[in-house]
Amino acid sequence: MTYDSETYPSWQRADEYIVDSERVYVGRCEGGVPRVYLEESGTLYPLRKLTRPESMREMWQAENMACRLALTILFDATWGDVNLSRTLCHKFTLEVVAELPESGWRLRRDFVWAWIRLKLS
Repeated sequence: MTYDSETYPSWQRADEYIVDSERVYVGRCEGGVPRVYLEESGTLYPLRKLTRPESMREMWQAENMACRLALTILFDATWGDVNLSRTLCHKFTLEVVAELPESGWRLRRDFVWAWIRLKLS
């Protein structure tokens, strides 16, 4: 899995912080269109969407938008750990993403990691 080419601070900088509360996932409805951003150090960046290899096309077409959002947030929050993201995606979709208000929301990375640690314990 890879990211689209939009630019924002790299998820690969994992060594710069343990799990920061400065990195926030922000959902907004703008002009009737849902948008998701990454907020870091007070700046908003479009949250990069995961792209997928052709061999996964059928699996992805069956997934809904909430599941795609969950997988994208988990992938970013775990610094690109595909296996962990896939393992937790369904539960994260049901327990977190499905409960986010349509009017807008904010999820801090440290909240995502607290949820991950709870599920892995």
